Amino acid sequence: MGLFDGMAKYEALIPEARNALQACFEQLKCIWSSTYATWEESKKQREILEYQFGRVEEPAAKDQGRIVPRNFTALPEIWEGPFTATPQTPMLTINIEEKLGRLASSGFYANLGDDVFKVILHGMNDKTVEHRVLPGTTIQLSCFIAKITIIPQDGQPADYQVYVQ
Repeated sequence: MGLFDGMAKYEALIPEARNALQACFEQLKCIWSSTYATWEESKKQREILEYQFGRVEEPAAKDQGRIVPRNFTALPEIWEGPFTATPQTPMLTINIEEKLGRLASSGFYANLGDDVFKVILHGMNDKTVEHRVLPGTTIQLSCFIAKITIIPQDGQPADYQVYVQ
């Protein structure tokens, strides 16, 4: 009995194995095509969501605990009332981050009174923006907020409401 006597039965399997490998290759091409199409579609959806709701850049290590998803089982935090400035307390600062344990990502602030007041929004990295809030105005939050400072104007009380989640 020679060395290659039993090879004939294996040679018969070569075309079958070649066909099986070709079928696998065709299936892999289909899977790759489908995966690529899904990836492209998810990129488009991400862009749409970023245009609509904004983008959260990867937070720095020091901000990891500040930017977390909202807990939908937690009730919102609400502050309201008239605030009248005095020489000792010329402004009211509401520390939202301290109360929520994270930055606010949703909510609004409103002027419920008849007098203009100023608001300073405190965001990340100590960035702030100041503006006037006219009577009867409600402004929806559209970014992460750490604090809100309310400054009455012309000796008039600031009748405000802040609602955050």
